[in-house]
Amino acid sequence: MKNIDIGQEFKAVVGSFNPSFVTYLSALKDVEYVEPNRVYKSAILPTTSKPQPYVANPPKPKSSVKRRKTSITKRNSYTQFNVPSWGMARINQRTRDDLSSYTADDSAGTGIHVYILDTGIHIGHPDFAGRAQMDANYIDYEDDNDYAGHGTHVAGTIGGNTYGIAKNTILHGIKILDRNGDGTTASLIQALSMAVRQYGIPVFVSAGNSGDDACEYSPPANPDVFAVGASNKNDVVPKFSSYGKCVRIYAPGTNITSTWLNGESHSMDGTSMANPHVTGIAAMLMSEFGFSTPNDLYESITSIATHGTLKSKKDQGREILLAYNGADR
Repeated sequence: MKNIDIGQEFKAVVGSFNPSFVTYLSALKDVEYVEPNRVYKSAILPTTSKPQPYVANPPKPKSSVKRRKTSITKRNSYTQFNVPSWGMARINQRTRDDLSSYTADDSAGTGIHVYILDTGIHIGHPDFAGRAQMDANYIDYEDDNDYAGHGTHVAGTIGGNTYGIAKNTILHGIKILDRNGDGTTASLIQALSMAVRQYGIPVFVSAGNSGDDACEYSPPANPDVFAVGASNKNDVVPKFSSYGKCVRIYAPGTNITSTWLNGESHSMDGTSMANPHVTGIAAMLMSEFGFSTPNDLYESITSIATHGTLKSKKDQGREILLAYNGADR
């Protein structure tokens, strides 16, 4: 039996119990509810390509630029040419005319710690340059290593030197999924308890790859998290992406190249590939501005997003947004 301390007013207990004891617990007035410790599967879309050798593509310094909210002082910026993943370039401009370069502050993400609840991180990948570490592992039958690659891919898009949006972030791996992408309710609760309770951080999640209403599922339906759907290179929401009012924003999520196992790179599809683009934007904003609450940060991300460019047959009658972190934000 294991206790999970979620907060001052809510605690959870995980264990194996006789059915009659479960019935007894359910009848206690101090017990909110009893539910099975379900095994869930991460909706990782199959890939058709093979991992490729890692090729470093460091950004080049550029002249200083002015920011909308910091017009008095100038911030140095860098430009990365021939970007290895089109998603980096797409969120960096209002139109899709140029998908070859990415420009951002050279201090983007400095001082910000991102906690990635996934399959772990291959912390020795050269693209992380020593900024990645494993903090916790809730998979009892595996060690801390990432055996699936999914968490490593996500981490690279958030803060890798070559593939990342916010290239100075500190990346923390919290392993809740095994090599097959399987995890349990208990492991997720423990990880969220550790990250959110200890640090009070905003939470960004994938909208889902089931192609239906994200409001039908948790965590996207939770109003306290920021759910991200996927878009493709033609600014269209692909069929696999979940949609609806619970999806706050869309970001590139098809053929996204990022870090992989064994020091390689790999291209993948999914809302799990879209979400780290937005997480990277959040890290950039947090390194520049102070936010009193997670919701203040969420509102900032949507306020600078690109309007009127995405097409979605499933979001008829609702304005949908494309993530953005360009120089004019």
